[in-house]
Amino acid sequence: MLPGSIQITGETLSGAEVKDICDSLKENTVRLLSVRGCQFTDRDFGRVCRGVAESHSLAQLNLNLGVVSSITRTKQLADALKTNRSIQTLL
Repeated sequence: MLPGSIQITGETLSGAEVKDICDSLKENTVRLLSVRGCQFTDRDFGRVCRGVAESHSLAQLNLNLGVVSSITRTKQLADALKTNRSIQTLL
């Protein structure tokens, strides 16, 4: 399957939606992930970061408008970016 995109703005994401995002990242079927302005739990943010770390297809990541809202989330994102070598654009 060719990599696609996941673009969600201003939504509260459920655990099931986060699971689908993480599964797509791990299966390398996402080239662009944009969850700008979305709300989800710290646990789910950590799950997304682990998916980002494992993805080899992700080229663009958009987490702006308050998604990275704490030091803990900043550290989780930094750890994911240390591992990921495919991201070219980070917002």
